[in-house]
Amino acid sequence: MTKTTVSNRSARTVLSTAMVFSIAGPLMGCGNQLDCSADETRQLIYQIAGKRYRDILALPDNWTHPALKFSLVDIVTREKGQNKAVCAATLHLTGPYDPRAKSSSELVERDNEITYQLERTDDGRLYARMYGF
Repeated sequence: MTKTTVSNRSARTVLSTAMVFSIAGPLMGCGNQLDCSADETRQLIYQIAGKRYRDILALPDNWTHPALKFSLVDIVTREKGQNKAVCAATLHLTGPYDPRAKSSSELVERDNEITYQLERTDDGRLYARMYGF
């Protein structure tokens, strides 16, 4: 029977290496992590909100207005896993009072409590479902 002994220094090296891998492992591929407040997420939510705004008001898909702006505030991550994140926020809308008017200086502001679920498609693109607008 052969007895193997490991010095304290070797044991510390093995433990240190294991700790580095356990910390670095989850960070690998962090470009694909889901973040409720990331710029990529915000832009996608604004895009979805803009489409819903046009749909509700029966405006053409190519309709734009310089006063129409969205912002997300009070963002909360309710659930976060490797493949899904569930988020809540207040979607603040600033837009023209009469969107069909060519030059409307009257603006309306509105806050909507929304939730949104984030996932990645098989090819790595961000996918979101938004509720509450």
